[in-house]
Amino acid sequence: MLSIWKFELTDISQDKPEELGRTKVSLPWGAKVLSVGGQGLKVVVWVEVNPSHRPDENRHFRILGTGWDFEEHPEFKRKFIGTAVTGGGQYFFHVFEELPNGNH
Repeated sequence: MLSIWKFELTDISQDKPEELGRTKVSLPWGAKVLSVGGQGLKVVVWVEVNPSHRPDENRHFRILGTGWDFEEHPEFKRKFIGTAVTGGGQYFFHVFEELPNGNH
């Protein structure tokens, strides 16, 4: 049986902007990221999961604000997930999943 779960990537009320960059989330194996969004000051993702698929796997995400500089990491390819609007339209964050190089 499949289900859609929500996972928090970051809470900008607690995280300093310079600390947002990269984050790791533990998801059930084979989970499919559906979308990203903002809820209050949080950046979240909605994911299709099979709750019986264990163990979990660590998935890596990069969160970037508009105009931010960032460096490429040769061990990862970036897959764009979407743009999250937080803080009542005050902040825009672009979210990428970082996949091991060679995976799409």
